[in-house]
Amino acid sequence: MIRFIILLFCLVNGQDEVDVDYCDIPCRNNTEHLGCNNYGAFSTDCGENANLVPMTRNLRQFILREHNSLRSAVASGKLKGFPPASRMLTLQWDGELELMAEYLVKRCVLERNRMCIATSRFKGPGVNGVYNILASSQDVIKVIKSQIDAWYDQYRYTSINTLLTGRGEGGHEVQNFLQMMLSYNSRIGCAISQYHADKLIQLMYCVYSCKRTSCKPVYEISQYPSAGCRRGTNQKYKNLCDAREDTDECDHCNSNSPYSLLEKAFDFETDEDDVDIELGTLKPDGVQPSGKKDRLGNLVDLIKDTIVTGVEAVGSIIVR
Repeated sequence: MIRFIILLFCLVNGQDEVDVDYCDIPCRNNTEHLGCNNYGAFSTDCGENANLVPMTRNLRQFILREHNSLRSAVASGKLKGFPPASRMLTLQWDGELELMAEYLVKRCVLERNRMCIATSRFKGPGVNGVYNILASSQDVIKVIKSQIDAWYDQYRYTSINTLLTGRGEGGHEVQNFLQMMLSYNSRIGCAISQYHADKLIQLMYCVYSCKRTSCKPVYEISQYPSAGCRRGTNQKYKNLCDAREDTDECDHCNSNSPYSLLEKAFDFETDEDDVDIELGTLKPDGVQPSGKKDRLGNLVDLIKDTIVTGVEAVGSIIVR
């Protein structure tokens, strides 16, 4: 079998060039890796005129600025319903995560990714996806801003119940917002494609270094923002940790974590396959109390002043 090896030049974040054979990257449950023997071609579903929007330095900086500004706003504790974050990291760009995002947008489909997208550094990245249906060619930056804002605006449908169960108020999507605010995410890479399906579509995927797990809160709270940062705060984003902050990558699970103990106590069950796809929007039914709804109120009272949490971010949203 022909093996395809990526020679990756990670100049955007100062890494040395590395040889990566994604067929050799360990994947959970022996899942096929999206990059294994992937030559970077567009799917036949994309049509003849599909193209990749060039990810310029300015575009990377714009996406980073939008994410970090919104993360800092939430971490400040000034957003109603969200207490200050103890240690929310500053997002930085990662070339391999961008490559995984590029593979995703070249499929020209908005769906939950079930293939492995692990990189040489990050074993379980998280994903946000979004597309716009455009009547005509529009400014790429304006479209991207509307897409990121749409993810962020999901905070309007969150409550303490949402932060426990991952379910938005009134059935609204909130998973993209939770993924954006995952405090221990330190890296991000995004890609954008445009293709025609009756009308022009601009599709964007962002891949994050970590995805949400049930045993770790989205962020840990404190009396004031960034109280837990070990190397000070970011001078530009005052409520985030300095970019030099030591990261623990994504291995945060332990059986004694607050959410893990609560999950066991209240018999929460996670079914990763329980996802409905409607009009291109993923609506997860991921975390469900097993006949314990009468005790959920007690659970809310127990942790509302001590923990902010969510579930794995798998949702996607259409912006028209």
